[in-house]
Amino acid sequence: MQKLTILERQLKEIQEREMVRISNLKTAWHYTTGEKFIKIVESGLLIPTSIGVEHPEKPILWFSSNQYWEPTACKAIYENNTITTLTMDETKTRGGGLVRFGLPLKDLHHWNKLIKKSKMSVNVALGLESAGVRQGANPNHWYGLTKAIPLSKCPYIEVIKDDLWVRVKPA
Repeated sequence: MQKLTILERQLKEIQEREMVRISNLKTAWHYTTGEKFIKIVESGLLIPTSIGVEHPEKPILWFSSNQYWEPTACKAIYENNTITTLTMDETKTRGGGLVRFGLPLKDLHHWNKLIKKSKMSVNVALGLESAGVRQGANPNHWYGLTKAIPLSKCPYIEVIKDDLWVRVKPA
């Protein structure tokens, strides 16, 4: 009887991990740091970034279908008159951890459509693609919105623990 209970528990854990894996395949993620997570929770919103955005372009709330990490989510720092892009681990350490918010792909605009939706110029789009590729990103993984979304509309929230993403808000 005891062995059956252990086996049943192990099977249930495997099934739950598989369901998470399958749901992730249809999910894009907004990657951020623990420090920014606190501000996001306080505001109750995921808000598009307006850094480097000039009128008439609209700010974008960025997501990635990369299921582990989006390289362009690595933070940059300015030290000794030099701008350096941190690694994922360095971003995690300096940013107070890593958090990601998941939305279904169907609720987002793919990069190609997002360029038009945000009124981004061709030169800016090509520049972002070039910079992203240099950082190891794949622009085909990029999705987004041009509006803020309430956290209540965000079905998945995960934090990284021991190099694994752990769901803290299930769908």
